[in-house]
Amino acid sequence: MATDSAGALAQAGPAEQEIVEFPLLLTIGQAEALSHVSSDHGMTAGQLARRAIGEFLARAFPVQGGGSPGRSGWPRIKEGGI
Repeated sequence: MATDSAGALAQAGPAEQEIVEFPLLLTIGQAEALSHVSSDHGMTAGQLARRAIGEFLARAFPVQGGGSPGRSGWPRIKEGGI
């Protein structure tokens, strides 16, 4: 597994992390694009979404010293957004 937080989170698979269901509201166009792009890259739409979210979080909230944050490693976001 990669040592930087973006790589670690992006590469960690279901066997290494718990998976929760997270409803996501997309337009039909976004859902179709997600399906096509994920298929073109040999992934499911869920895998691509998890990778995109993981890479975004790793860039937005880097963990000092590399690695991925623990279960409570991400900062808490206050009600009402960031």
